[in-house]
Amino acid sequence: MKVTKKQLEAVEHFSENLNISGRSLWQDARRRFMRNKAAMTSLLMLGVVALFVIFAPLMSEYSY
Repeated sequence: MKVTKKQLEAVEHFSENLNISGRSLWQDARRRFMRNKAAMTSLLMLGVVALFVIFAPLMSEYSY
């Protein structure tokens, strides 16, 4: 198939006016992480454990 000069100009004109806003690597990773139910459950459990670690000494009857 032979490409004509008019077709090449049309492709160049199209590509100049084409603005694609892509996602960064971090945005893509965050989006995939948020969609993963196992990862979100693990993050929630890690948050609960961290809260226990922070607030357990305040509620403890005994000191160190």
